Amino acid sequence: QNIIENPVSGFAPQMGLGAGGVNLWGYGTYFARDASYSIRAHYCDDCLDEEEDHMILLCLVECGLSCVGEEHMRIMPKVHPALKQLPYTSYVDFASNPEIFVTMGEQAYPAYIIHFED
Repeated sequence: QNIIENPVSGFAPQMGLGAGGVNLWGYGTYFARDASYSIRAHYCDDCLDEEEDHMILLCLVECGLSCVGEEHMRIMPKVHPALKQLPYTSYVDFASNPEIFVTMGEQAYPAYIIHFED
């Protein structure tokens, strides 16, 4: 509802940071490449519209340069030790074919709310 009322500041994916959940690929906000991942994992079971249809948010995510994340990672590593000013900007689950993207800042923008029947 916040996104619909105020699209600019109503979307705050970073609110989930530090919520005590499992961070398998590093600390941050998780996004799936495929909507089916979020549906199969039951992440949108409680997101229902007035007609009891499910809803999922399609976001545009600015990933930048990604590295494979690990559970203990809380700070983005540097691309190269000599380039101290150039950190990676997102974690992924697999470098060759990533399905999960993890960001730590305001790198995601809501694009569409998709309504569907399960």
